[in-house]
Amino acid sequence: MATAGTPSRKYPYHVPLKIKAKGYEIRLAAQFGDTASKYKLQAYNRRIKERKMEANKSEWVVEGRSFNRYKMLDFIITRVANGESLPKICSADDMPSMLQVYEWFDSHPDARTAYNRAEEVRGHILGEEALQTARDTDRENVAADKLKFEALSKAAARSNTRFQDKATVKIEDEFANLSADQIKDRIRRIIQTNPDLVGMVPQDALAMSGVIIEAEEQVESPGDELPEDGILPVNE
Repeated sequence: MATAGTPSRKYPYHVPLKIKAKGYEIRLAAQFGDTASKYKLQAYNRRIKERKMEANKSEWVVEGRSFNRYKMLDFIITRVANGESLPKICSADDMPSMLQVYEWFDSHPDARTAYNRAEEVRGHILGEEALQTARDTDRENVAADKLKFEALSKAAARSNTRFQDKATVKIEDEFANLSADQIKDRIRRIIQTNPDLVGMVPQDALAMSGVIIEAEEQVESPGDELPEDGILPVNE
């Protein structure tokens, strides 16, 4: 019998929402006495039971150990938390493909949550490895170690926000908290202060932001203004 610590309890099978919604429709129709829906409901329940049984089947043998889907998910997540990447793990012939793992996440959302946390741990490991590379470098290996440091730092930032550039994160967070009107107002003030920027910004972007009129007023000369009727005079 499975206990709370076993993978089948840690990452229980969940029916995808689209399939679950279809099941609700069939069950509702069956409750109102629709004979055809009763047979459909039986078939639906049978398919769900088969899917759960399929997850318990042992389909992989790695290093002499047999794995079903639950154990394989736990195995993969543990390796990611130890610093390995999912593409590298899934590249082995005796492992499931990355596509298959991502499809499993749809039916095992708790496994997706655990995987995301494992990626954060992996990012921390890579960040510490980058720091250690910088500490251990010497004059002869500065160029090579610099490339290694930058690659490790970028990989760490992708997996763990703690290692992202603070200035970039601050700017992203700042704009995330602004309303559409506040963003338009900020763009308007930037263009009013620097009229030369008008030529560098696409006209459709200016129009969408609602600042094209103000921008034109900053750069136009009085003689370029249109008459009220919108018709330019013809020079005879």
